[in-house]
Order: sequence, then C-alpha cells, then structure tokens
Amino acid sequence: GPDERDICAEILAATGADCTENIAGELSLSETFGAISQTPLFISNDSGLMHAAAAFAVPQIAIFGSTTRELGFFPINPNAAIVENSGLNCRPCSHIGKAACPKGHFRCMREISPEMVLESVAQLAGVSSKTKK
Repeated sequence: GPDERDICAEILAATGADCTENIAGELSLSETFGAISQTPLFISNDSGLMHAAAAFAVPQIAIFGSTTRELGFFPINPNAAIVENSGLNCRPCSHIGKAACPKGHFRCMREISPEMVLESVAQLAGVSSKTKK
C-alpha cells in the first residue's frame, strides 16, 4: 500500500535496474491480483499476496521468518521456492509473522541475504548462480 511506497523506492533504487516501476499503493486489490497473475516472477514475504501468487501458480519466491512449513502456511504452488533461515532453534516463534522478535534479534529475517533470494531465483529458473560468472 501507500505506506510501503518509500521502502519500495529504496529497494528499486538499490537494484540499479532501469526497467522497474514503483506502483506501491496505486492499484486496487483486483488490479493487484491482475498484475500478480501476469508477473513472470513474484517475490514476497509470507502474506496474503503470496497466497494470491500461489493461486495463480506464477513462479514465486516466498520469504519466511518466524513461521515454518509445519504450520501449513507455505504456498501451495509447484512453481514456488522458499527462502528461510531454517537453522534457528527459536523458529517458529509464532504461527503468524510478527513485527517484533520475542528474542530481540530477529535473526530469522536479518540473516536472509539478497544473495539467498537470488540463488532461489536461479534455482527456479533452472540455473545455478554459483556457476555463472
């Protein structure tokens, strides 16, 4: 929504890509669903829109923090890849995502790097980014 416009602008600027457009907060819910259904790749956190992408079976990267697969909220989509910090013994700390970490470190999200997400994109595309130069 509109509250995310500034952070989306920062993310887009950091990519250095010139083929992006920040439409945060400009679409209705039905327009958002239409855009998701047509996207070549949807990257998101665990959210309602993540499940919309799964419903459309578009290729997607779903980033999970405090929740785990065992809680049943992962996308049901053969074209999905999950990015998570699975080595933490404090996960899950909640059955829903939280804005604050009960342990105070929020490692479940902070330790997910852009490189981890890019590796998942490469795996979805059937290419290992480790072999690319």
